[in-house]
Amino acid sequence: MTLYDLGVAGTNSLNPADHEPVEVDPKSAREPRLIVNDAYKEDIGIWTEELVAYRTMIMVKVLALLAGLDPDREYDRFVEAGGQHCFDYLKLCP
Repeated sequence: MTLYDLGVAGTNSLNPADHEPVEVDPKSAREPRLIVNDAYKEDIGIWTEELVAYRTMIMVKVLALLAGLDPDREYDRFVEAGGQHCFDYLKLCP
């Protein structure tokens, strides 16, 4: 998800197809496979839109908590403002 966040930040697009490939050294390229093994390759692990939305909610609420704000109210403000990615929270709900 960190790489996805970098893509969103770099292109201002939520669509991964719009993101530039990230160049990494061979050791770094192996690390995700060591962490999740072949879960995605074998269709055991599935990354869905629902998981992205859930992660966005968690990230927005954590940002609110770190700022000393009510996380539920801030998430509601985020949704009402049309936020789609946790980066939007910083722009839409200053």
